[in-house]
Amino acid sequence: MLSPEDAMSKENQGSFYTLELHVSPGGARRGDCFVVNDLAAVKEILSRDLGSGSGVYLVGWYGESILLSVYVPGEARRTIDLLPFIRLVIPGYPVLTFEDGECSFDFEEDEAAHEEEETLSYKLFGDAIRPSEVIVDWEAANVPPLPAPILPAGTEVRVHSNYLGHDREAIYGHNDFEGGDDRGGRYLDMLG
Repeated sequence: MLSPEDAMSKENQGSFYTLELHVSPGGARRGDCFVVNDLAAVKEILSRDLGSGSGVYLVGWYGESILLSVYVPGEARRTIDLLPFIRLVIPGYPVLTFEDGECSFDFEEDEAAHEEEETLSYKLFGDAIRPSEVIVDWEAANVPPLPAPILPAGTEVRVHSNYLGHDREAIYGHNDFEGGDDRGGRYLDMLG
């Protein structure tokens, strides 16, 4: 494992993005952090996650944070809250938006008005329904390109975890800051 000083050295790193998907402890918990070296990987991970019923459930019901940070040799240069730029199209429901950190769909009202099996949260949690379209306004999010040098795959870096509230080591690909160092998992195959 790298020392914090080595992990932060400019000679040891290149530019990279982190995509954090996290839910603070409560009814649900999540602390996933993806370290990647191109925006296409960020887009694919986010599309896969929000394309699942459980991904929508976490962001809609539990207020999951979706944060993209841009690192230029070891330093967080900019963090973008992606929620205001996301729209989810679910057949038979109004388009879900997340302006001001709030979901436009009222899950509590839906639960009060319907039998449990008919609620959107029930359908999402069981993956019985999924978004037909995940729309992210990347132009409005204004994500800067990564300057050279670019972080090579397999590199260990030091990142700031908004979920944990402090810096820690992470490696290229998937890092599970909630459940432990699950370095790999369901997303790593696409990261090359």
